[in-house]
Amino acid sequence: MGRTRCHECNNILSEEEVRWAFDNPYCEDCFNNRYCYCCRCDDVLASGDAYIGDDGDSYCDDCWNENRDDECPENPDVDETDRALIVEISRSWLMEKSTNKTAISINTKDLHLQALRDKVGLTDEGLYVFGLKDREEYQVSASPDIFKDVLDYLEKHHPNLVLREGTGHRRLGVSLSLRTNSMKSLVRLVRGLTKTSEAVCAG
Repeated sequence: MGRTRCHECNNILSEEEVRWAFDNPYCEDCFNNRYCYCCRCDDVLASGDAYIGDDGDSYCDDCWNENRDDECPENPDVDETDRALIVEISRSWLMEKSTNKTAISINTKDLHLQALRDKVGLTDEGLYVFGLKDREEYQVSASPDIFKDVLDYLEKHHPNLVLREGTGHRRLGVSLSLRTNSMKSLVRLVRGLTKTSEAVCAG
């Protein structure tokens, strides 16, 4: 069996040391010198191609432009979760009460995440959930503030999954295989992180 060498410096790497970028193996130093991860979708991109936000985070082109579209559609689609949120806000306003209910934030282009958002429904605490590509190094990413809660859940329900500490606040990244094959478990995890009960869930 051949040994894995860094594509850049040619050093021999153990399985735990390999960082992959565009099907090439790298050691951590060489990877960090040439590549970075988009802080929203976790795609690997060349450092020179990344957009850097005011907070110093790196963004790919799609994520950078996602919230910078000046053209607002005249008749936008409203999904069931958004509809439930509108009804909740309207009822609270009519009853002169405030509401903290919200829906989790997602990349709406990912159908699995849209299904997760619909199944979770309205939440008591906000959370940004993004999709990870399937990779060997880790399958779940959690920002430091929710890391322990996610770790506790995974140790109980998915001990074979590897959790990586991410950046930011209330951010959860989940692999494609987890989004595809473990939706019920993922819904339970997100409901736990957002203090959401069955009673306030849409769908």
